[in-house]
Amino acid sequence: MINISSTIKKLLYILLFAPLVLFGQEQDPCYSINDYKVLLEQTNPSISYQLNVGWNMVGYTGTAENSGIVNQINSALSNDATAESTFQVIKNVSGQFWSSSFAQISNFTQGEGYMMYVISETAPSLSFLNSVNLPEVLGCMDCTSEFYNPWATEDDGTCMYTVFGCTDALANNYNALATEDDASCVFDSTGDCDLPSSYQGNTGANMTVMFTSELINSLNATNQNAYIVALTPAGIIIGSEEVYGIAQTSISVWGDDTQTPELDGATANETVNFQFVNGTDLYNLVMPTTISYATNGLVVQASAGTLSLVDCESTTILGCTDETADNYYALATEDDGSCVMPIPEI
Repeated sequence: MINISSTIKKLLYILLFAPLVLFGQEQDPCYSINDYKVLLEQTNPSISYQLNVGWNMVGYTGTAENSGIVNQINSALSNDATAESTFQVIKNVSGQFWSSSFAQISNFTQGEGYMMYVISETAPSLSFLNSVNLPEVLGCMDCTSEFYNPWATEDDGTCMYTVFGCTDALANNYNALATEDDASCVFDSTGDCDLPSSYQGNTGANMTVMFTSELINSLNATNQNAYIVALTPAGIIIGSEEVYGIAQTSISVWGDDTQTPELDGATANETVNFQFVNGTDLYNLVMPTTISYATNGLVVQASAGTLSLVDCESTTILGCTDETADNYYALATEDDGSCVMPIPEI
């Protein structure tokens, strides 16, 4: 059976508090229904009665209507007194009564008067708190959470928080508390050299190099910002592409803009070299298929690449130094015996 009276009261509470709480929120983003409840109780203090031995007339002004008459009395008496030790009998206006041995009254009713016969020689005082009972509303009660609910009267553990910061454990400024990366990660350079930056630009001419899953998997990218960078033999960056967490991708390798005097891209038939940046580690990347720049060209790298860690504290760069080899590496300063020579035509 639906308790109509209780339902109506809850609706009245909401209608009464809504404009006041909303007004308070304009002043304080953490203002809630609970703050307004405290304000009401502070501006409506409890009513106290000093009891005397014999009959006393008391009006009930509390609001805990469903907690049981003994609990209502015990919570209101001073000096740790109890209902059984203080009263012989309590009567309401209808003639019903309560005693420790027999009771017709189960709860006090707000606004009604009661005749109370006190038997305790050290009669305590009786104070009924003019508290406000709110309907239970579950929700997040922490205003620092993005899920904060100013109407909640009981926290249900749903508070969640977004903490922006660097989520890469390899970065100098890694934030273990961050839940969302804000692109603020800062990495040390490898040894005494700087990591090549990602490419930013458009010269108006490019070729495409496709990286299949075989090549991507051979990189073993562990840093979420890991990327491949394309360079000319002179070290000019001419393209880059992120490779973390993907199956396959492609990179645009940019050619020189012939309309400008400076050299800002690859020239025709120029060898394109690659490096792989994985957090703070820098690798030379030898592609399975050697690439010479050709505007609008397309090269598919269909097998694994070969990585060699760059020791930036040394000026030695290992690789194939034979220009006739398929895997000639123009940046290499010392041959490492990895040259793969082309098969002669018969």
